[in-house]
Amino acid sequence: MPATTMNQSPRQNPPAPTIRRATTADAAAIAALVDTHVAEGALLPVTAARVAEQDADFIVATDDDDRVVGCAHLREYSPSLAEVRSLAVDADYAKSGLDGALLTAIEQLATARDYPTLFTVTNDVDFFKARGYAPCPVPELHPEREEVGRFAGVLGRELGED
Repeated sequence: MPATTMNQSPRQNPPAPTIRRATTADAAAIAALVDTHVAEGALLPVTAARVAEQDADFIVATDDDDRVVGCAHLREYSPSLAEVRSLAVDADYAKSGLDGALLTAIEQLATARDYPTLFTVTNDVDFFKARGYAPCPVPELHPEREEVGRFAGVLGRELGED
């Protein structure tokens, strides 16, 4: 559910990653990348099996060796509402802008699927606010209140508003 970005020191001049739709073969790498952010409380865990079941809803960034160095998940909440989840970037790419590129790719996927509204549950409020997201109520989150309550904010954005 929650999205985050990393603030660790990046590797000097990493190669530009390729952003693409995930495949089932990416599932274990996505789960492992997300897991690196779970201990710090930035993301909720996800299993490789769950990722494999939902691979069409994930975007990945890969390096020159096809290693997953970033990911993001688009989760439908209703026909008009989707969530940005599991936005994670490898430490080597932390300050490269990859997080923003992954968010843009998820927004494009949401637009292609005709979701007019995106939201995220995050501790990185400033990252999302800088990209047009604002605090918003999401009544559909009520059943997940305990998980949501440990994060700094729920932010949303109407797509097509630039």
